[in-house]
Amino acid sequence: MTHSEPAPSWERALHIVLQVALVKEVETMDITTAVGRVLSSPVIATSDFPPFNRSSVDGYAVKSADVASTHILLRIMGTITAGAVPKAEIQAGQCMKIMTGATMPFGADAVIPAEDVEVRGVDIDVGNPVESGNGCTFQGAEYRKGAEVITAGTRIGASEIGLMAEMGIQQIQVHKAPTVAMIVTGDELVEPWVNPRSGQIRNSNAYSLLTLFRQMGVSPHYLGICPDSLPALSEKILSGMQDDLVVVVGGSAKGDKDYLREAIDGLGMETLIDGARFKPGGTLVFARRKTCLVVGLPGPPGAMRTAFHLLVHPLLRKMMGSRNPTPAAYSGIFKGSFTKPEGIEFFLAVKANFVNDKFVLEQTKGKSPESWKSWKSDDALVRIPQEVMEVKDGDQLTFYFTHPYV
Repeated sequence: MTHSEPAPSWERALHIVLQVALVKEVETMDITTAVGRVLSSPVIATSDFPPFNRSSVDGYAVKSADVASTHILLRIMGTITAGAVPKAEIQAGQCMKIMTGATMPFGADAVIPAEDVEVRGVDIDVGNPVESGNGCTFQGAEYRKGAEVITAGTRIGASEIGLMAEMGIQQIQVHKAPTVAMIVTGDELVEPWVNPRSGQIRNSNAYSLLTLFRQMGVSPHYLGICPDSLPALSEKILSGMQDDLVVVVGGSAKGDKDYLREAIDGLGMETLIDGARFKPGGTLVFARRKTCLVVGLPGPPGAMRTAFHLLVHPLLRKMMGSRNPTPAAYSGIFKGSFTKPEGIEFFLAVKANFVNDKFVLEQTKGKSPESWKSWKSDDALVRIPQEVMEVKDGDQLTFYFTHPYV
């Protein structure tokens, strides 16, 4: 069992985790099945967009030079609907009625919204001057053929898929998702469908964590509940080591029945982190053997999820090819007061609300930070430095969102 250094800070632990994470190889996927994956190469525009000058409002296509002053009369020469191709060119003193998304007629360089004109039989009365480009989008205004429109390292979501569909792109190059095996330990645990006996509780950690993985685009292999036994835990970990990452929930503390360190040692793994200097969640273990990584997370739900968001989420993002796997830091104003444990960095779960152009950070009242009810309300972690003992109403603090898809 090898220790590279004393218990690290969160930033140092994150550095260690990301340093050993191996980016997965590339595969080709259909855009409709690539949700959550990360682009391995940039997406290049296959054509201009829009592919033609088009109206962005329902109105009248005009020559802007014709409406440089007030109350100009223009003759309506026809109607252009979306999908139709204009056959006539607008001449001086003319206009054409046009629908949103329709192709602009030749000669026209602006569209006046229908509500801004007065129709007088076959003419319109334009009350105010209109500039070129008003109410329309010119060809290539959004992007030109050959331009890079989505950078490598971007996580694929709905907007990226829509943009690629717009360009006619059907298949893309993405990094493979890492394979993850998950184990939950504890003699007191039973699965949700089992009626607990005295002293037993239902296994909620596994199903929360499985969901967090899936929200990232990772399909975990759940290896079930492992009893508090060194041989059983060693066997479970060994069975998961064909995957890129083995996540063990529970057994990472130093109690009489916490066997994770002994199991890692017995399997000949190199321990890179044996506890970190932050709370909650600092009683974690991080080890590796060849290309397989093992993360031991604490069993209490709040500690487990804090450690997941601070270390496991960035680890998986790096493996999936993200160029910026480190959690994005934001600044917000704290509401209320909180006294943290002495001499250690602390991450406080809060609700981040955007109010009057700034984030307001509020701790969930009357609920244990270890409860799922609290985590249901909270969506961020406030970072309280080691040297700070108390945060007060109005303090400006750094925080990190806990959405696993961010």
